[in-house]
Amino acid sequence: MSKTVTLYYGLISQVDDAIRRIVRAVGNVGVRDNTASILTSHHGDMYGEYRMIDKHYNMYDDICRIPLIFNYVSKENSKRYKGYVHHTLDMVPTIF
Repeated sequence: MSKTVTLYYGLISQVDDAIRRIVRAVGNVGVRDNTASILTSHHGDMYGEYRMIDKHYNMYDDICRIPLIFNYVSKENSKRYKGYVHHTLDMVPTIF
């Protein structure tokens, strides 16, 4: 594994830990039921897949399938959507 990929995985672990601490803190202060959480990321990079490192004009999952988590505790109208979402077009109307 290249040093770049190793460092990238380290950064992912750091983000996971930060999210875990934020979720725990929100729960500890008792505002979880009144808190909306949105997590997204930039477009993906290849990091060695298909012998590519940076972004390219391809539609590989490594570039297109970007994390998006939108969580709001609500008992009504709750659903999970597994399709593609365009962050600019779809997220803002969903939030409002």
